[in-house]
Amino acid sequence: MGIATAVKQTADSIVGSYDTRITALGNLVGGVHNTLAGLATNRRKSSREQAATLAGLANGMARKVGRMLRDFQSEHRAMATRLEENLKQFDTGLETEVTGLLRGFCQAHGRMSRKLRGDLGSYASGIARETQRLLGGFRREQGQVAADVKAAHTAWRGMTKTMAARRRGAKPATNASRPRSRRKAQ
Repeated sequence: MGIATAVKQTADSIVGSYDTRITALGNLVGGVHNTLAGLATNRRKSSREQAATLAGLANGMARKVGRMLRDFQSEHRAMATRLEENLKQFDTGLETEVTGLLRGFCQAHGRMSRKLRGDLGSYASGIARETQRLLGGFRREQGQVAADVKAAHTAWRGMTKTMAARRRGAKPATNASRPRSRRKAQ
């Protein structure tokens, strides 16, 4: 009987400790539930905080990006304005320079034209003077040649008359200008 008593004592001890175990197990389960509930609460709280932080970060980034875009647009407009002003200044400078160059070309062309007209006038008057001088020389030589031809003609006529007279047996004429006078009279 010792076994029965030991089993009975063990069974009573198990039954008596059952309530303690159940209570301890219930406390453990309650603690786990409380811990899980606390963790869930902490998770939800962390999730809300992270969402709020992320929303704040996203809003901050959106504001920062918006500011950067506005700054970029502002700088772009300022740069476009400066570029437009620079182009206007360049255009004005270029126009002024081209106008000056054209004016210079026109003035140089006018000076060159006047000089060429003067040179052409001098050249033309030089040609006219030289032509007159040459014509004077030609006329003088032509007069000399005409006088030589006239003298040769007169000498030839005289020779032909003398030869004709000799062939007829007559005395030669000494004045060669007489037959010419007769010719003019005819």
